[in-house]
Amino acid sequence: MYKKEGKIIPEEVAIHFASCITLDNHHSSRCMFLNYMKQQVSKTSFKNSLIMEDTWHSKTATKKAGGRNL
Repeated sequence: MYKKEGKIIPEEVAIHFASCITLDNHHSSRCMFLNYMKQQVSKTSFKNSLIMEDTWHSKTATKKAGGRNL
């Protein structure tokens, strides 16, 4: 993987699993394949990347929502 300035290193990448996969909620239960997906990531060059779970809202999205929870 490359970016304009040079090579992207795995430590610069975050693997983000959304809340619809990681949490029990009124839509469905936690994805039964979450641990499997994490294991698959650990077998790649991204094994040292940050793994994040849950929903993350950017500053822009929060600003557009008027600062309220999305």
